[in-house]
Amino acid sequence: MNKAFRIIPIFFFILLALFWIAESYLSLGIIHYPASSVVILLAIQLIFNSKFMGLLYSVVLLMFSGYMLVSSLRDYFSTALPTDGTFRFMLIKSALFGTALLLASLMLYHYFKVLKPNNP
Repeated sequence: MNKAFRIIPIFFFILLALFWIAESYLSLGIIHYPASSVVILLAIQLIFNSKFMGLLYSVVLLMFSGYMLVSSLRDYFSTALPTDGTFRFMLIKSALFGTALLLASLMLYHYFKVLKPNNP
């Protein structure tokens, strides 16, 4: 069961990146290469489970999630005429990136715990 909790954040971020790819392709008609690279790198991490790379990915995903959460809140409060739809969209984005921030924090905690040296 512990392994399942370790891979849930990775699956969440893979699905988030796949959504990002689909949204970019359907709305703009372009292939989003940074999101594609996130999917590939996280899939490799899922298969090989490198501790150092997991720590690096968790730090990057934590910073990205925090930035996106603050950005979505800042965008809402800088809107000149907020509506009910704008508020609902801000709540959805905040819940999504708040969950991402929590899962990235759990990933970071796990990899810090795994990489901690065993001192008596």
